[in-house]
Amino acid sequence: MQSGRVKRYAQSLDQRSKTDALDSRMLSMLGLERSLRPWHPPSDELRELKALSRERSSLLKDRTTESNRQGAIDSGVHSNNKALKRHRDRLKLLNVQIETIEAEMRELISKNEVLESKIGFMMSIPGISFISAATVVGETLGFESISNGKQLTSYAGYDVVLRESGNFKGKTRISKKGNSHIRAALHMPSMTCVRCNPTLKQFYTRLKPKKAKPLVALVAVQRKLLILMFTLWENEENYDAGFEKKKQQKHKALAARDNNLIAQLVS
Repeated sequence: MQSGRVKRYAQSLDQRSKTDALDSRMLSMLGLERSLRPWHPPSDELRELKALSRERSSLLKDRTTESNRQGAIDSGVHSNNKALKRHRDRLKLLNVQIETIEAEMRELISKNEVLESKIGFMMSIPGISFISAATVVGETLGFESISNGKQLTSYAGYDVVLRESGNFKGKTRISKKGNSHIRAALHMPSMTCVRCNPTLKQFYTRLKPKKAKPLVALVAVQRKLLILMFTLWENEENYDAGFEKKKQQKHKALAARDNNLIAQLVS
């Protein structure tokens, strides 16, 4: 994230040449003009967790490709039994490797009590599995450079982009200029959450009729889910299904109190 900020700042200077001296000058100007958060290198556990997550993601794509090829051969007019057997062997190997990586992820996290505890808070959300939580933590390196929910959604590519000019109003969509691994990791959990998570189910039900495509509402659930995971990680709290109701009741109580005060002042 810091690298992207440096690049955009350099572009704003309209600096066409690139040398070590010019880059040093640009970085000095950036440090003087802007308030930047100090960067801390992530731990070895988080680096390894991210590497395992990326390797698992790559193997999942390979497994999907092999499954599609196997289906094409199996449903073909002239099927090749030897080729079909090779595809099945490759699928078995990919499944074994994926299971091995997931076991390594569990073993890695179990050795760090703090990391295991914080991932447990995220897993308290109905619909969030260990792999989903571990993937998000690994891709964000434990939310090391994240300071708020808005920054997190931008990092994951869930930030909303508006395109309007005069009478023209384009489609509103997410930028997708972020970490695609996080979005992929939250796709299936979001589908589970809209069925079993009381808070997100209500949110999805309320939002779905207003959207032309149900997938848009599902993406909004993913965005909300990611912020919720970050909040539980930071506050070190378990998920509270009644939090939204308590929040609404509190707002109603405050509104009623304000109305009573206004009525007393008027009278």
